[in-house]
Amino acid sequence: MPFSAANHGRLRRFVQRVRTRVQNHSNRSHIWKTQMKNNRICCIICSDKSGENVVLSQPCKACMSYWCQSCLSEHCEFATRSITDMPPKCCIALDPRIVLQFLPETNHDRYKRLFLEYRTEAKDRVYCPNSNCTTFISPYEIRKQQISSGECLESKTAVPLNQLQSEVVHRRQDSAMANQDLPIIQCPSCKTEICIRCKKNSHEGACRLEDDPVVAQIRKFGYKRCPRCGYGTRRMWGCSHMQCVCGAHWCWNCERNYNKKALRLLTVRPKRIQKRQDTIWKESITLNLLPKI
Repeated sequence: MPFSAANHGRLRRFVQRVRTRVQNHSNRSHIWKTQMKNNRICCIICSDKSGENVVLSQPCKACMSYWCQSCLSEHCEFATRSITDMPPKCCIALDPRIVLQFLPETNHDRYKRLFLEYRTEAKDRVYCPNSNCTTFISPYEIRKQQISSGECLESKTAVPLNQLQSEVVHRRQDSAMANQDLPIIQCPSCKTEICIRCKKNSHEGACRLEDDPVVAQIRKFGYKRCPRCGYGTRRMWGCSHMQCVCGAHWCWNCERNYNKKALRLLTVRPKRIQKRQDTIWKESITLNLLPKI
């Protein structure tokens, strides 16, 4: 079956990314071998050489780069400033055991809270709608309140047969057949009552999922909202494949998320790298260094 022009362009970009990664890895390996031969190991960030006053370590489990303690500590502290900078990473996310070692104890709780927020899917994140609070409410806190009130969010959804063909490439933006009688939770900080489905202040009756004036104003300036997190996005050029700041991949034309099977053709991530990343998360949660999601 012949490829379309879009598929040819996608394949060309895929090959170019692979070539760039191989070339970068080859160049870095040559530099490291030269430094090891000449006993001149330097920090990859500030280029300080190892010595009496400089101690180098290898925090990344996917490459051979060396970091000095000051650069590694500064990098970890910078990542705990906001959710957009999480997690501290090199080629992959750094081991939480290393991050907690180089973070001051006053930032340990903040790092764990941001980690929990980062590991929660953007579409499942719930924030307090109170503008003076905006606290992130973790899935664990939501489940705890549901159990205490004897309610549960789980509900079965049905997909008509005529939609199965569309689901091969795209998945539905929302669960149209989800249960309407969802429970109300309270913000643990300011005690504001929140509706789980629309993630706004508690109300009577069905949820109004879209705020028409806001959507009309966004579309007036050529923006579209990410179907995963609702973030406003504007396409400047290129194909219809969009990537949001929350990590979602979606189609500009139909405004739906790409399916995971389709993403395998669009992203390049070696299985060994992904396996190491998953192992780091599991070990950290098992050792109670990070909270469960």
